Amino acid sequence: MNLNQIKGNYNAIFGLGHLCLTGLQLRKNNLRPFAGPLDWVGTPYLSDLTRMLKDRFSHFLEPHNLRVTGYSTGVDTPDRYILVRDDYYCVDSAHDFKADKNTMEDLVTYPEVKAKFKRRINRFLDKMETADRILFVRTSGTFKEAQELEAVLSDLVKNDFSVLLINHTKVNGLVEQNWPLQRVCAVELPDKEIWVTNDHLWRQMFNGIRYVPSQPSVGAGANMNVFQQGNLSSANAFQQGIPSNVNTFQQGNLSNVNTFQQGIPSNVNTFQQGNLSNVNAFQKGNLNK
Repeated sequence: MNLNQIKGNYNAIFGLGHLCLTGLQLRKNNLRPFAGPLDWVGTPYLSDLTRMLKDRFSHFLEPHNLRVTGYSTGVDTPDRYILVRDDYYCVDSAHDFKADKNTMEDLVTYPEVKAKFKRRINRFLDKMETADRILFVRTSGTFKEAQELEAVLSDLVKNDFSVLLINHTKVNGLVEQNWPLQRVCAVELPDKEIWVTNDHLWRQMFNGIRYVPSQPSVGAGANMNVFQQGNLSSANAFQQGIPSNVNTFQQGNLSNVNTFQQGIPSNVNTFQQGNLSNVNAFQKGNLNK
């Protein structure tokens, strides 16, 4: 699959990690109409992410799978977050547990964090069933991992989908890899500085890709021509082109979007204070609900 083949309209667009870079770039290019469950977490291993999708997130963020590994620090703010790893799926939460409300020993806000992810997961799974066409964007993955992801998404997604997979390598520009996969478009981008320097290349990749909300279903409750006391109301309640389930952009400053490098050591003591060795600061983005 190539870049020309992924152009067109999509009813849903989701970032699949491996860092928050995908969420940031979707936001910069006005292609993030609603928050996804994987926007602001680290998923360094695509094979584990694929397993989580296959499980439909069934064990995600269960208390017995969580391990505190350190702190996540901000770029433009002194706010700090507790860094937490889900060992079952190797998912790292860097921007969910504020350090002024939680401690290394007690994740006080766990219930509200869990509820936030539940909302996003439910929305994600609903779109898998209802959207006519979905775009997934992921950084980091091998050909074999992409094959596995394509197979799992083929079972999960009811209708059409495409995957844009970006690997950062020693190239000088945008390079298409032309992998022989039906639903995966793999490309390479320069790896010198991935957060801002490649913005123009992301715009090039996203050129011709548009988010178009799903149209209301025609059926019970959809074709609502309102008759009032036997008279046809002048307001036809079913106005074509106005979708019924649009989650609007939630604008705002993402001053706290921090992340970390791959490979947070697994032997970090749960209550080790002040471990900042694997925390890599993120650029600004959007932490909407």
